[in-house]
Amino acid sequence: MVAVMVPVILLSVGRPPVHASAGAVEAADAPSPTQIRARAFRDIGFLSVSAAFALVLFAQVGFIVHLISFLDSVIGRQQAAIAVALLTAMAVVGRVLFSFVIDRMNQRLASALSFVSQAIALLIVINVHHDYALIAACALFGFSVGNLITLPALIVQREFDPRSFGVLVSLITAINQITYAFGPGVVGLLRDLSGSYALPFYGCIAVELTAAVLIMICGRAKVPHPEEPRSDVSKDGGIGALMVRDGASRAPSGPRGFSVSRCRSRSSRSSRFVNIASDPSGARGHSSFGRSR
Repeated sequence: MVAVMVPVILLSVGRPPVHASAGAVEAADAPSPTQIRARAFRDIGFLSVSAAFALVLFAQVGFIVHLISFLDSVIGRQQAAIAVALLTAMAVVGRVLFSFVIDRMNQRLASALSFVSQAIALLIVINVHHDYALIAACALFGFSVGNLITLPALIVQREFDPRSFGVLVSLITAINQITYAFGPGVVGLLRDLSGSYALPFYGCIAVELTAAVLIMICGRAKVPHPEEPRSDVSKDGGIGALMVRDGASRAPSGPRGFSVSRCRSRSSRSSRFVNIASDPSGARGHSSFGRSR
């Protein structure tokens, strides 16, 4: 594995961009992990990400753990093994293919479509008991399995202050792991109570669709009119934000580590946030919002 991964990393991973101009501002106003977590639990954008992925991983892990047991009684042990092997292979394929395009996509929409595709696969598994149909449904389900692990970090990286990245990703990971640990047990309990896998798998479908709705709920902070007071900026003091959407340097655009804009595609070249400044003495700041032609 080392012999394969080291050359791939050396060839594929580039150097991160250096934002020297924003470094001083970030260092001076870096929020503490406690502040980041406290603000995260009051931020609808963060809550929608953490809740959606916790739910969908709950359903995904519960389904995969019981998949062999379900397929064994329907298509036999050998065919069940083939279906699970294909699910695993498609997880690798899906993750690799997504890596080429995900930075140019709306990542929340891509997540929602992944959740819906898993729900469709579960619906086929429950209602169609033909060998090839079940194997194809397992392949469809597996295509998004690997992506659900990496998408939360990509959404956080796009929508939140870079200084908050480590804390927020760790927090989402902890919430997900605590939640999906109960998935196999709940699915097994519902199976024992109902006598079949139909009820727990339909429950997983409902959870997947709920997660697809939640992930599309975006937090959106107010962008003030140039004549409005910038009380939040003057309260924090100094330069507040510089977010440029055309590939130039970016620094935090919201107070204490949260971005002003949510659910905006990084590929958009049409709009930019240009300098929000305030007087260090606490005077009313000003902002300008421009749209390139």
